[in-house]
Amino acid sequence: MFIISRGRLLTCLLVPTALATQTQVTDTPAIVNVEPACPSNAGIPLEAYLSYSIEFSSFVDFAGNTSVPNTFGNNLLNNLGNLTGTKPYIRVGGNTQDYAIFNASLEQAQVGIFVPSISTDYPRYLTIRPQFYDSFNTWPDTKYIYRFNLAANETAGRHSLLATAQLADMKPSTRRENLYAKCWRNTDYGQLAIGPCDRYKDTP
Repeated sequence: MFIISRGRLLTCLLVPTALATQTQVTDTPAIVNVEPACPSNAGIPLEAYLSYSIEFSSFVDFAGNTSVPNTFGNNLLNNLGNLTGTKPYIRVGGNTQDYAIFNASLEQAQVGIFVPSISTDYPRYLTIRPQFYDSFNTWPDTKYIYRFNLAANETAGRHSLLATAQLADMKPSTRRENLYAKCWRNTDYGQLAIGPCDRYKDTP
């Protein structure tokens, strides 16, 4: 039995893969010798090297809420954190982030409408309410990378962006807008983006 530090665990796990990729592929299996301990000069992986991305529309299913939290998922993340030294970061985003519209009067945390001709994997139309953000409280000591809807150019999209920025207790670190409107001049894009960006800066 041997003991290695958590910081070098992933380095040790990656050694066989690195050696295997350098071995010429032949008809006979290659033998790869793995040392029982990491070399003294082995590098240490970056913090939260092992992290995950969850599709925006599926996050509530994965995390649950404070009334019914997904303790199994949290236990998995804790175990990975104990092994690697850092609890995995969770990115909440994906294609459906650009379809999410905020509606405070919605009864459920979210409602998704599928359009099979576009995609059967995720809802094409997604509406969320404040309770959606309750799911972020179910995995203690977890850091999140949250993605905002920057694709919706209409009034509802602009209002959603402002409302969700406050609910997520975040301010966008960049002011870049993903604007998809056609036949617009540069000044049109500028006027659309400047107003909300100024309001971000004025948000407490």
